[in-house]
Amino acid sequence: MMSPSFSITAMSLGAFLMFLPSSLAGSPVTMVGSKVVDQTCEKLWPVVSDFKEGKWLASAAPPPTYSADGNEVGAKRTITSLGPAVVEELTAKDATAMTYTYAMVAPDFGPFPVSAYEVTVSLTASGTGCSMTMDGTAVYEGPDGVNAEVPFMAKDSFIGMMSTFYGAWIMDGYKLSKTVYMKATKEVEHSAEEMWPVVSDFKEGKWLAAAAPPEHYSSTGNEVGAKRTITSLGPAVVEELTAKDATAMTYTYSMVAPNFGPFPVSAYEVTVSLTALAKGCSMTMDGMAVYEGPDGVNATVPFMAKDSFVAMMSGFYGDWISAAAALVDAKKVHDHGTLNIYSYTGTSTTAPAASSTVSQLVSNIFLLVLLAYAV
Repeated sequence: MMSPSFSITAMSLGAFLMFLPSSLAGSPVTMVGSKVVDQTCEKLWPVVSDFKEGKWLASAAPPPTYSADGNEVGAKRTITSLGPAVVEELTAKDATAMTYTYAMVAPDFGPFPVSAYEVTVSLTASGTGCSMTMDGTAVYEGPDGVNAEVPFMAKDSFIGMMSTFYGAWIMDGYKLSKTVYMKATKEVEHSAEEMWPVVSDFKEGKWLAAAAPPEHYSSTGNEVGAKRTITSLGPAVVEELTAKDATAMTYTYSMVAPNFGPFPVSAYEVTVSLTALAKGCSMTMDGMAVYEGPDGVNATVPFMAKDSFVAMMSGFYGDWISAAAALVDAKKVHDHGTLNIYSYTGTSTTAPAASSTVSQLVSNIFLLVLLAYAV
């Protein structure tokens, strides 16, 4: 039988812990991140309340490390991006008030030295925008102070780290709420091996000549990190080759801030990929952008309204794929006409017949860029 001097009941243990130093008994801490963004709460809420997919948290928990079983109270998600699993439960949700709360489930605190952790996410209208707040609390079991190498292993740096993350995640949610997607896929009679040298030529970009004729196109190379500058739209567009896999026949390029040309975007990325078929191949251009312009359609300057921008770019992707196939056929790009983005209304996935000369295109461009900035 255990000696009474070493016997501690559950009640006495709780009382005992109350008198321990905070570094031993656990310290209650609070973390807050709050930002006002240029987006309505109604459009932001579906993104940041998506507990099942959690796409707005992808910077901390990319898809392979994130899984969840639903969006209603009681749903749980598991995050393994830091190694040991973090399990969080959706404990409260009010869609009308646009607020919800989640908490880590013991003992699955991952690598964090906490014995409790809870966050409330809330949205509040602020003028024409939305104020989003992440308000977190935790019982921190690690030491006080700062740890520059592993921030969550010291209380002060843990608080600073999480508060910073909350602000970053809010901005990621905001960007995702403004993200649009453009895509085109076409099957061509040429093999992937025949198409790849043409469509992967970032240096020359001849298959894009309808939108960026040679005098308006320059590039530093064909390897990851290469940049190209396109001036056919007036203000320069600068794009960087960010990923390339010649074996898989896929690559990705992104516009480089602040060089978005006349387009009202704050991010733009396209992945080009080829897939072999029994006969020929399938080519896909899969694009995304953070669109900062208004919703709807603009028949005069299509890129100045979200819906027509998406339709316009998707249509162009299809036309550029056809132009690449034409190059493989040893035909000249001008046989397919010059694409004029200023006469494209976004009502079709195929661009209309465009101006017959580059000079006419450039004239239209400068005139309508001026109009775009006047809108």
